[in-house]
Amino acid sequence: NLGYYQRMHDYTGVESFAFEYYYWQGGDEHYGDFGGINLARTVHKDLSVINSLGLMGMMSCQTQRSFMPTGIGNFVMARALWNNELAYESIEKEYFTYSFGCHSEAVIRYLTELSNLSKGDLNLVRLKAIELHTYLQSVRQDELKECQKKAIFYLDFHAEKLVKYAAAELKRKQVGINGSKEEWRDFLKYIRDNELAVQSVFDLFLYLNFLIYKNKELEEIFLS
Repeated sequence: NLGYYQRMHDYTGVESFAFEYYYWQGGDEHYGDFGGINLARTVHKDLSVINSLGLMGMMSCQTQRSFMPTGIGNFVMARALWNNELAYESIEKEYFTYSFGCHSEAVIRYLTELSNLSKGDLNLVRLKAIELHTYLQSVRQDELKECQKKAIFYLDFHAEKLVKYAAAELKRKQVGINGSKEEWRDFLKYIRDNELAVQSVFDLFLYLNFLIYKNKELEEIFLS
C-alpha cells in the first residue's frame, strides 16, 4: 500500500492523508484488546511516522462510542495528530492522571497486563479482571473528582464484563455452546442491565455483533 501511495504521490504531487480503521465497528483490534493499551501504542507508532511519509494527516473510520475501558486510544490519536513528536509515555501519563488521579499508575499497570493477555489464556484474563475489580472496589470515592468517579465506574463495568465473558467462553470451549448457555445469559444480562449507564462510551449493539461475527453459534443465544 505504501508503495502504491508513494508512486501516486511522486507522480501527482497531490496532498493526501491516511484513512484508518483502528476503532471500526467490527474490529478485533478494538474489542479484542482487553486493556486498550497495545492498540493505543500502535496508533502512536503509526502517527509518529505519518509526516515522513508525506501524509498531511489522518481520518479515523470508527464507532464514535469507542471509549471502553478508557479513551486512551482516542486521546493518543488527537495528541499525536497535533504533535507527533510527543512520546507515548507522556501522553499516557497525562490521560490517566486526568482520568484516575492518584490511581493512574495502578490502572495503567492493570490495563497493560490485560492488553498483553488478550491473545493468550482466558483464565488469566479472568483472574486479572477479578483483581482489577477488587482494586477498584477499594477506591475511596471521596478522593475523586466527578469525572474520575465516572472513569472508575466505566472501568469497573469493563472488568466485571470481562470476568463474565471469560467464564462463558471458557465454559463453551469445555462443553460446547449448549452447555454454556447459562454463563452466556449471565454475561448478556449484566451488560444489558448496565447499557443505559455506559451507552455514551460503549456501543452494545456493535459489540454483540462483533462477538457473533467471531462465533456464529452465539447468535441464537444473543437474539433470544
